[in-house]
Amino acid sequence: MKKVIIYLSVFLWLCSYEAQAQLGFTQSATGQSSVLYKGSNINLNVTDASIGMNVNNLDNILGRSWGIVYGASASGKSAEGLSGIFSGGDFVPDAKIEGFLGVSFSNVKSISVEHQNEDWDENTEQLHRLQENIPLKFKQILKEEEAKVHSKKSAAFVKKVNEEIDAADFAVTYIQNKFTTDDESLKPLVKAVRKRIDPIIKSTEEEMDEIKNHRADEVNDNKVPFINATLFMMGGINGTEFKRFTALDTVNYNNSFTDEHFRGGYFGTGVNLQAGNVFLGLTYTYNATNNFELLSKKEYNWKRTYTSGSQTLTEEKKITAYKGAYSEIAINKLNVDLVFNFRIDSQYHVLLNPYLRATVVSENEAVLPKTTDMGIGAYLFNKDAKFMGGLYVELADINNNYEKLKPVEEQNLRKPLNRLSFGLTAKFSFKQLTNSFK
Repeated sequence: MKKVIIYLSVFLWLCSYEAQAQLGFTQSATGQSSVLYKGSNINLNVTDASIGMNVNNLDNILGRSWGIVYGASASGKSAEGLSGIFSGGDFVPDAKIEGFLGVSFSNVKSISVEHQNEDWDENTEQLHRLQENIPLKFKQILKEEEAKVHSKKSAAFVKKVNEEIDAADFAVTYIQNKFTTDDESLKPLVKAVRKRIDPIIKSTEEEMDEIKNHRADEVNDNKVPFINATLFMMGGINGTEFKRFTALDTVNYNNSFTDEHFRGGYFGTGVNLQAGNVFLGLTYTYNATNNFELLSKKEYNWKRTYTSGSQTLTEEKKITAYKGAYSEIAINKLNVDLVFNFRIDSQYHVLLNPYLRATVVSENEAVLPKTTDMGIGAYLFNKDAKFMGGLYVELADINNNYEKLKPVEEQNLRKPLNRLSFGLTAKFSFKQLTNSFK
């Protein structure tokens, strides 16, 4: 009975996993999302030239009605976006480290009662046999290939590999990611084994996918929907460095600039709810931030002339700095995401993600006003694809509150349709990247 529940929960999570595992690439124009996503990934945002990676244990609570969840991520970008990179000039580094800790609950045990039948038991046992077959085949192939090049070094290597795969939590992950060597004399052995085991792994995974898709369909048709709730605390730190123009120093022009080293962060709480193929994410955070985005970028040419007799030497330097009233400020932010997962077939899914981003409290609205951004993202992906991405459309600052901070004669209060922004986002998974480098 316990085994049935464990495998059943895997199938139940598969229904959500095919969607939720990818929810990390649903995001706003500022790269934010209130929905946690499973797995370890590398994230690329084409719009703001950011790159980040995420790791968490959300996959490890499969088969449990509740569990502790945690994760961390790190990212970096140019605060100016692509323009600061492709212009060939200076760009502003912006980096952050984030993490979350919480608890997740689901109704897998109550649903399992609906699926206690011989067919279910037979297929779950079949999955179990398929999973166990891969390390057995691997060891057999490894033994056969080592016998062809038998030496003390190769025998010791095989012994070490067998011990490591026995100790590994996931044999396939070990074979795909860790079965390697830096020893040139052993690389032909590794290559020969991989040539034989990789097709076996691929065909086994395809067979397992067929079983999982069949069971996922049964779960989707079940009268009792899969329900999951995750409550979590979250926090992070970030830093930005840039040069700022303060005031013109006529004695020494170099003193007209100061190097800013901003260190900020946030902390808050969040909740993720799932009912079948619909997901709701909410986060509320306190943020220590600044108004860097409101500063104007300026370029200055600094010159120094040296004269000796009839000779003149001119030293020139280009300085990129930011001008304007700079402040560090605290704000409270609310993020809301609603995600719908539409499965086209066993391979392809469409996610629709209407979202809201709001600054609900500002300690100084003359510096950073209260704002509301709204948008929607659409993502078409193949669950087996190495590359996953989508498109989002956003209307930032619905009420033009930033524009209204300017003097009346400088305001440009455009209509909403003229202020829509578009963006692309992409994601790679570690496993898929590892496979692509073989």
